[in-house]
Parts: sequence; C-alpha cells; structure tokens
Amino acid sequence: MPVHQPDESSSNPERVFPPAPVSVSIELIPCTDFPAPFHPLACTFVTDEAFRSARFPTTARFWQAPLAELLQLGQAKIQRAALVQALQESMEGLICSPQQARYLQELGSPQGVAVVTGQQVGFLGGPFYTALKAMAIVALAQRLGAFLNRPVVPLFWIEDNDSDGAEAGSIAWWQREGPAELLVAAPTAELQQPLTVAARSLLPGGQWEAAVERILSEAPPEIASLLRSAYRPGVSWSYAFLLLLQWLVGDAGVLFLRSSVARRCGLFIPILEWALSNAEQLHKALHEAESWLHRRGHTVQIPSAMLPIHFHTPEGYRYRIRQLPTGGYAIAQQRYSTAGLRELFAQHPTAFSPAALLRPVCQQYAIPTIAVVLGPAEIAYWAQLRELYELLELPMPMVTLRPSLTLVPPAIHRLLTRHGWNALQFLAPWHQLETTLLRSLPSVAAAEHRIAELRAALRQWYEQQLSDVHAVDPTLVPSLGATHHRIEQALQRWERRLRAAFRRRAELFLHHAQQVWWLLFPQGQPQERRLSWLQLSMLCGLESFRAALQQSTTLPPGVHAVLTVPGEAVASAPEPTARIAESPPR
Repeated sequence: MPVHQPDESSSNPERVFPPAPVSVSIELIPCTDFPAPFHPLACTFVTDEAFRSARFPTTARFWQAPLAELLQLGQAKIQRAALVQALQESMEGLICSPQQARYLQELGSPQGVAVVTGQQVGFLGGPFYTALKAMAIVALAQRLGAFLNRPVVPLFWIEDNDSDGAEAGSIAWWQREGPAELLVAAPTAELQQPLTVAARSLLPGGQWEAAVERILSEAPPEIASLLRSAYRPGVSWSYAFLLLLQWLVGDAGVLFLRSSVARRCGLFIPILEWALSNAEQLHKALHEAESWLHRRGHTVQIPSAMLPIHFHTPEGYRYRIRQLPTGGYAIAQQRYSTAGLRELFAQHPTAFSPAALLRPVCQQYAIPTIAVVLGPAEIAYWAQLRELYELLELPMPMVTLRPSLTLVPPAIHRLLTRHGWNALQFLAPWHQLETTLLRSLPSVAAAEHRIAELRAALRQWYEQQLSDVHAVDPTLVPSLGATHHRIEQALQRWERRLRAAFRRRAELFLHHAQQVWWLLFPQGQPQERRLSWLQLSMLCGLESFRAALQQSTTLPPGVHAVLTVPGEAVASAPEPTARIAESPPR
C-alpha cells in the first residue's frame, strides 16, 4: 500500500528536537537479553507474530490493512466538544505553542485522531521513560499523519486520579559521591495516605522545597527558571508535572489531558455506567482473556477479581470498590447493595474513575485513538483486553512499545574512555561488576593466578601424601587432613588480605566505577525507571538531550539502547545497527 504524503504544513518534530550528535554511539540489547528484563508478555509481543494476532489484532495487521479500514479507527461517536473542553481545562494557564493550538483544533474536527500515551504524575518530571513516551507519540503521530493523510494528534494522558503518593512524590537523583539520593515532596506518612495526586498541593515549608533547592544549586539558568515556575507553594503536583512536560514537548504540539479533569467533565460516565450494569459480562470477558493467557503459560499482569472502578470522596481520597463474597460491594467501611451502588453512581457519576483494566476502554470511548504507546508492563495488561474491547464494540488501537534507553552523559563517557570500559558491562549487579573489574587489573589477575597454582600444588601434595601416610600409619590420616585444612584456611586468609590490599590500591578505580554504575544502572535498576529525565537533561546538555530523545524514535521495537552523548556539535547520525530480536513491521 503506498504511503500517503503529508502536506507542507505537517508537523515536523525535528524542527523542535535536533538530530543526534554526529559521533553518537548506540548499542542495542534485545529485550530478552537486557539485565533488567522486559515483562515476559512484552517480549512475547515483540517476538511472536501469532501472539500479536491473537491479542492485538489491529497491531498485527495495521500496516497491511486497506486504507479505508484504517480511516474508520478512532471514529467512534466521540463527544469532541466535551473532549476539547477537558483538554482546554487540563492545559489552563499554559502558554500553548502554535502547534498545540493547531492540534487542538484538528482534534475537534471529525477527521482528527490521536496517538495516546500516558503516565502517572512524577516528582520533578518523573522517570526518564516519561520523556521517552512523550517523544514517541510526537514521532508516531507525524508518521501516521503522513501515512493516512489526515490529522493525527499526539496526546499525553496525565494520570492524576491515582493515589500512589509514594510513587508520584519521589524520584531518585544521581550523586557523584554516593548512591542516588531519593528526593521526596512530602513526609512518608503523608505520601501513604490514599489521597489522589490531583488533590495534592505543594505545601509551604514542605520537603519539596529542600529538594528543589538541592537541584537549583547545580541547574543551568533555563532549568532553574523552569523549576521556580513549576514548584511554588499552592501549585498542585499535577500542574507542576504538566509545566515540566510542557517545557519539554509543548513546542512539538503534545496535548495534555489530566485524568482528574476527564473525570470531572464526565468523560468516563458511559463506560463506568455500563460496567456497573454489566459487571458479570465484564468479569466474564476479563476471565476469558486470563484463561487464554494461562493456557499458553503466561502470567497475567493484573488479576481481574475485583470490579475495576474507584470511588473518590469530596476530600480527594480514592477507594477501590470491593466486591464482597457475601454479595454487594464495599467502599472503605461502607457497604452497598448492587442497587445501592448504582444509586450512588447515579447521584455522583463524576466521583467514579476506572482502574487500570478499564482505563484503556474509557480512553478509547473519550478520545479518537488510533494508536497508543505503552511501556512493557502496560503491554502486559493490555494483553488482557481484547475480549473487553469486542464486548463494548470498540476498535482496539494499534499498540507500540515505547523506546527503552540508557543515556551515557559526557562526564560518564569520559570516565569510560579513561579506563577503557564499555557502558554495557555496567548493566549488572554491583557485586558482579566489582569482581569483574578487579580481575581486569593486571596485578590482581597475576596474583590470583599464582594463588591458584599454589592451591593446585597443595591439593596435589595432599593427594600424594594421603596414600603414603595411610601405608605408614593410618592413624595419621586425620592429622594430615587437618593440616591440609589449616593450610587451606591460612591461604584463604592470605588471599582475602591480598585482595583487600589490592582493593585499597584500586580505591579510585572502583570509585569511578561506582560513579558510572550509580548513573547507568542505579541500585541495580534501569536508569530510565529510576532517574529523573530532568537531571539527565542537565547532565547531557539540553540540546544533546533533546537530540537523544529524537534519536530514540528511530530505534527498532523491542530493544534497549545504550546511547552515548559525548557533548559534541549536533549533526545527522546514521541509523543504529545491532543484533536485535525479530520484531513486528514498523
């Protein structure tokens, strides 16, 4: 099928995000080989065409489908006026870019469709993969707009109906002289309350102030100004997060929809009303999907034992609606019959929101979604949704896996170069890496070789003596064994002392290694899941960081990339090539 070319006014993210540095280095690791493996179902999604066809039918045939069929995607009976209103309310107070204004107008038209991703609110911008998701929808919207010759809009769903304060209110921040520091917005007791993120604000004198001051001491002027604007007393966590994302991808046209606003605007009501009225059918569809996955040896990401709906109190607390074994439902300590729960919904429909398994169909009903960009864990629970989409007669959008990336900033690149290290070797547990690095030192290797020779000679001596002693006086055999054991213990003590001496000599060597490890694989976890994208933009330089985000959109699906940013002038870079797993057509 021929690719439909966009008109001259089409969005071009490269105008906002510069190309990658000319000497950028990219090494790719298949998702199945990454030291912190992708979710098994995400790996299956990438490598198994039959699985994609069974669980993600739109995805499996998207690029081969007739154009007329594709043009029907995202054309459900969307209440576009309500959607535009929710977007405008979500973005109230922002100075929208010309591209955002254009996309908002296009999404309000009958032909406009969206590429959607989303993420829970994160302190100081959230983890790095938040930025990767945002950039991915920019690139995919441009590509699909050219492919379909119609308006395709990138839309970021800010999940602030969630009540996980610990996740939304903390982020790891890399330090040169120690493990990553956990920066938090509020005390632990406050973070553990079941208060929605939308209802949380930056309180005067809160811990967030110390965290921001900690960053301002090392931030360049542009980011310092951004932080002072976003993090002020009285600003909601959700809005501060929005302001940082607006700075990052607002010029590229990304629209933002806050889930709390979508709830208040009633965008969830039709699907939630259906779910409450058809709870048995809903459970049957989800159970059928679970059974399909179990029969093929897969573990489901989210068990569907409970009704996937939450209730929000006027004070901002969120509670899961629990189905009781004796019948009826419970919200916190309050009990409801089936009729009573429906009556509560009829009285306060905007007090209800979907849980994870129901949120995708709520989004599909409210947003003309043609494609979604998901993380590995999200793809895992989306594998449970085909039957639910069919039951609701909603088209399932095309699903793509977000880019996965480890960034190597210039300072870390210099340390790697100085010691002759490769960034890939640092994607390992520290104890394993430390042993490998110490053994790489010539003096350690030579000493251990000599000790191994001595141990082998000792073992040979013992075996030779054993037969001789047994022939002379069998009663001396235990004494021989004890002597051999004492010598072996003494040798082990000596080996430990020798290693300690080498370790002291290699202190600077290991200190540099820890600095690298703490940034590339902090506490044994992927950088993209632990560290703030805001800090990585500071370490790489804003221009190089944005170029790296642009480069991430060219990666093959289902790989983890290690991208080195040497901090040089930007220019076009060749497409990355490396060993990769078989992947779906792009």
